[in-house]
Amino acid sequence: MFKIPTKICSCCGIEKPISEFYREAYTDLVANQCKVCIGVKRKVDRAKARHGKFVSTERRRAMDWELEYPLADWKAAMLHFGGACAYCGTVEGRAKDKKMDRDHLKPMSKGGKTEKHNIVPACKACNRGRGNKDWIEWFRKQPFYTVEREERIKRWEEAK
Repeated sequence: MFKIPTKICSCCGIEKPISEFYREAYTDLVANQCKVCIGVKRKVDRAKARHGKFVSTERRRAMDWELEYPLADWKAAMLHFGGACAYCGTVEGRAKDKKMDRDHLKPMSKGGKTEKHNIVPACKACNRGRGNKDWIEWFRKQPFYTVEREERIKRWEEAK
């Protein structure tokens, strides 16, 4: 029986087939990070200006001029959720309307803060549809609800 060779991604820690990793051009060595993680990091790095705009808007909303939410925190959230919406799993696209929003798990209107483990990536439809409702109650009523996604969001929220 033929066994497909696998490797564990040094970024997400998931074991994947070797075909899910890039190869070095000259040495033909397999990269340490999977294609998904490398792609997510590239997308986040390209959107630095968008992140700066988000942080300045949050400072105005909260009137907290010392607010710190670095790009590295957003990159960590995007990597945790594989570059997809934390709720429905829609992958971020190139078009402006396919970009991920930064959604507060505990809304600012209910005392939530702009900090690493309170923000998850969400597509525009999920972010607008949820509003300021409790994320668990709202998420469990959605047709795309899965226990796996709920557990992933909880792991992110509790990793403080």
